[in-house]
Amino acid sequence: FEGNVMAGSEHYGFFIEGHRKINSPSRYQNPDLNPMKTSPILFKDNTIHGSKAFGMTTYPKGWNPPTTAVLENLRVYRGLTTGMFIHNSGKITWQGGYFLNHRHTAIEMDGADELTVIGTAIVDRTASDSNMMSCSGGNRRGIMIHPAKQNRMNTTIMGTTLLNVDMSEFGKNRCETWGGFPLQLGDSFMIDKPVWDIPTLFN
Repeated sequence: FEGNVMAGSEHYGFFIEGHRKINSPSRYQNPDLNPMKTSPILFKDNTIHGSKAFGMTTYPKGWNPPTTAVLENLRVYRGLTTGMFIHNSGKITWQGGYFLNHRHTAIEMDGADELTVIGTAIVDRTASDSNMMSCSGGNRRGIMIHPAKQNRMNTTIMGTTLLNVDMSEFGKNRCETWGGFPLQLGDSFMIDKPVWDIPTLFN
């Protein structure tokens, strides 16, 4: 996937629905392929903007490639809810690119392991866009990480790593009624007790 543009979707931009087999008439071409466990050859310079739901998501079944999938220079902006929602997934790296002007959250991670964000820019609300996007929907977030990992029995596996991520323009300067948070560590709504069980690195 290189140089693609997903614009104005009524639902998702990229929807990675990881099934354990190809769930379409093309299955005969490779009946043993497990999409949930497949790494992309290349994912570079793709753009998603104006999505009504998630710009990109792995919800609900997840995506767990055997080797790290690198999403290079992904640009996601002006989403009506969340730029990217990663769920039940692992071994995914964002490298470079940017997320900006999302009404709710730029990147949300839940029940996911070994996620890395490197050198990505996340901008809450640019001045030129502040009058074009609704301020409804509550406080906005740059990155939201929930406390439950996917593989809860593995005590050594990493959770989320943020390296040189630039988060800016968060605050009430863009919306009078709601504020913005660059980073939020979420609650434990997905699990039965309030714990934080992910080894997490911010650098």
